[in-house]
Amino acid sequence: MKDAKHRVVEELLPLVPHMEIAHHIPGRIRLGFLLSGLRAIQRVDIKTLVLGIPGVLGLRINPSARSVVIEYNQEHIPHDFWQLLEQLKRRPETLAEVATRIRYL
Repeated sequence: MKDAKHRVVEELLPLVPHMEIAHHIPGRIRLGFLLSGLRAIQRVDIKTLVLGIPGVLGLRINPSARSVVIEYNQEHIPHDFWQLLEQLKRRPETLAEVATRIRYL
């Protein structure tokens, strides 16, 4: 069986092109999902995956707004990690760096 970090890299990272940061303060981030990713998102158990990331404290899903709010320990997950994650849309070559950072969280 795959560990949680490996599953995040394999199953959650492909959704990144369909997400955008709607709001972010240290310790809490709201991610919006674009219409382009609705089918892909429905095939993934986002709650289990996100809660499997070390440092994530809580998750609220709002299907009607196509968004999730993630509460996280900012000492465990640095603020800049989320910006790096969002950059995957424009810079897919950063995938290896993001995957490595997830594995070392």
